[in-house]
Amino acid sequence: MSFTQNFLWRRHLSISLYTIISLFLLGNFFFPAASRAESKDPLPVFIFAGQSNVTGKGTNVKDLPGDLQEAQDRVLYFNSEEWVPLQAGITSVKGYGPEIGFANAMRKIFDRPFGIIKYAKGGTGLETHWRLEANDSLYKKLVKRVKEAGEARKIKVVGMLWVQGEHDDKYERAAEKYAENLEALVAAARKDF
Repeated sequence: MSFTQNFLWRRHLSISLYTIISLFLLGNFFFPAASRAESKDPLPVFIFAGQSNVTGKGTNVKDLPGDLQEAQDRVLYFNSEEWVPLQAGITSVKGYGPEIGFANAMRKIFDRPFGIIKYAKGGTGLETHWRLEANDSLYKKLVKRVKEAGEARKIKVVGMLWVQGEHDDKYERAAEKYAENLEALVAAARKDF
């Protein structure tokens, strides 16, 4: 593995660790382990949302270790139309986001399938683009995506990973209101999902 590949892999590993910490902060991480016999139960689902670090900007599947380039067993991804096996390259154009490392770690813990829904857009702010009250906000589009995923298959959202904030720190008002806006987003996500 070249220095550049090693750097990119470590960068996304640290993002994955950040997202795991985010799960604990959002308070939706723990749910009972289920046996394979309970396959009629809803598919446990994690939502990934935010901006460019979630989209996988600047990544390339070829930079991942070989085992992470393959489809991950027992992990499904909602591609906005149907549930498909999770694989790097299908969740982001050419690349991958933190969902690949996260899914690889979580599938070692779970003894049943789980799913990932991802909705992110680079260069977006919580104060402007993800506003809860705006009809055309990215948050409303995320809610729609989760609803569509639930129509394609019975699901239960068990956690949400939010990676965003760089856009808001460029503007004084957005930076000052970030904590308040983030608390509102967490409350809305808990209610909506």
